[in-house]
Amino acid sequence: MAIRRLLKALAVLVAFAISLLGCRDQRALTPGDTNEIRNLVQKAQRKHVRESYGELAYQCFTEQDYQAFDREQRAHSISSNLKANRKFMEAVLSLQQKSPADRALLINDLRHPLRPSWAQLGQVSKEGQTEAGRRAELDIANAVADLVSQLCELSPGEISNVFNQR
Repeated sequence: MAIRRLLKALAVLVAFAISLLGCRDQRALTPGDTNEIRNLVQKAQRKHVRESYGELAYQCFTEQDYQAFDREQRAHSISSNLKANRKFMEAVLSLQQKSPADRALLINDLRHPLRPSWAQLGQVSKEGQTEAGRRAELDIANAVADLVSQLCELSPGEISNVFNQR
């Protein structure tokens, strides 16, 4: 008898958990912190472009790594996935409310790699990046900046629709 009740309770719990999987955050977007855009760009650059600290292939982001990154269109994929990020979309809403000059300034400020190249530093170190890694970081930054620019052309309602279609 106790086992039957336990199985019934477990079945209800599993059904509830499954129903939650289909639930999305339906709260309305509200303007957020525009600095979040830069934070998310840098987070993506760190995540998708391996830190380079030496010249051997396993120690750095190589040209082969970049070719795969480019072929798989990872920068586009990264930026596209941000459409489902509440903080990102709320930051875009906030940016949209700024003057066109302020928007352009912030968007252009996004278009930078995370780290300088080893050539710029004049040494091989983890503070810098290979040329291939720098290109990948720049690709991510430009893809996100392009997306932000496109989203700022939409109305707040259209931005919410983009977020809710994820």
